[in-house]
Amino acid sequence: MRGFIVMAMFAVSLSHAGSHKYSEVRNLELDASGLSDMFIDAGAGALIVNGVEGSDEIVVVATIVVEGEEEEARKLIEKRLRLDLERDGDRAILKAGFNTGWGWDGDAAIDLDVRMPAQLPLRIDDGSGSIKVHDIVSSVRIDDGSGSIELGNSGDIDIDDGSGSITLEDTGGVRIDDGSGSI
Repeated sequence: MRGFIVMAMFAVSLSHAGSHKYSEVRNLELDASGLSDMFIDAGAGALIVNGVEGSDEIVVVATIVVEGEEEEARKLIEKRLRLDLERDGDRAILKAGFNTGWGWDGDAAIDLDVRMPAQLPLRIDDGSGSIKVHDIVSSVRIDDGSGSIELGNSGDIDIDDGSGSITLEDTGGVRIDDGSGSI
């Protein structure tokens, strides 16, 4: 029995020795003057959105996390990262994710912390990861693949959710189409 325990501890230590994560932070900003709404297209990773009353800018802190050694992770980020905050007419568009393709099965995510004007309507198309939205006094529309959703102090809510729990507090009208998870 002692031999088995020693072997199991050795195997666990080897698996952890080969597991490395590289991360870096990028900041994005956009003048929100004249915008009519905000669209977020996010892949894997956590998403936090907070409305700021009286704000006239959108500020994003993106934490990019890639499994692997630093040099290889940097190459992957350079080749596959999609991270942009742009104005398209009167809409702000935030795109965050990794372009997949032949020969890549990497483990990467982008955690987003977004501060935006509270009065802008918000639309989110999210792949996976938790979503927290607070203090968006206008409408919020979420299409989510998987991960928990938490909304508070928001206007009308429209959620199309694949899986994960949903928690709402102090919102306007609510419409939910849910695959699985508690509400």
